[in-house]
Amino acid sequence: MTQFKTRNFTFFAPRTVIFEEKGGGEEIFHGGFGMINFQGLVKPSFHAYRMLNQLGDEKIYYKDPLFISRSSKTGKLSAIAFNYPKEYEQTVPSMQNFTNYMNASSKTLDIVLEGLNPNACFEIEVLDKMHGNVYDAYLNMGAPHSPNIREIEFLRQKAWDTVKEIVKVDEDGRLILKRDIDPWSCILIREL
Repeated sequence: MTQFKTRNFTFFAPRTVIFEEKGGGEEIFHGGFGMINFQGLVKPSFHAYRMLNQLGDEKIYYKDPLFISRSSKTGKLSAIAFNYPKEYEQTVPSMQNFTNYMNASSKTLDIVLEGLNPNACFEIEVLDKMHGNVYDAYLNMGAPHSPNIREIEFLRQKAWDTVKEIVKVDEDGRLILKRDIDPWSCILIREL
């Protein structure tokens, strides 16, 4: 605990941001708040915020599902493509649709960025249900109530397992990307 003193009061703050009004759940994935669970496993929301943090400070373009930015310091481009499915635009998934919320529609990313330096490199990073989302790996190991040290280390590695690839701008200064974006997925496109 960290101790904070004011004039007449002493406050104690926990060293974690994990909290619940009624206490935390007993399971390691209990559906509570936070981007990192008690065992240090990062959740997909952690990756989404990490990806957003890599965007530039100048907005270049936005139209669902793509936001493109540029850094005013480096001039490099970064973009994020995402799929918040149209089936959930009026509501968020709940326990009622926990087993089928992935049965939502995909979106298509189809862009051509022009005027780039020929042969410039971009990193494409994908966060989706199978990459950067540790929950299925936890279920596949039998959803242990108290995972041992080896299991926690395996889950930590899986939690960071987003898919990354490097793509090059063509000789004409164009970066052409066309791919489907699965429901609830994010794609970070970052000039290196």
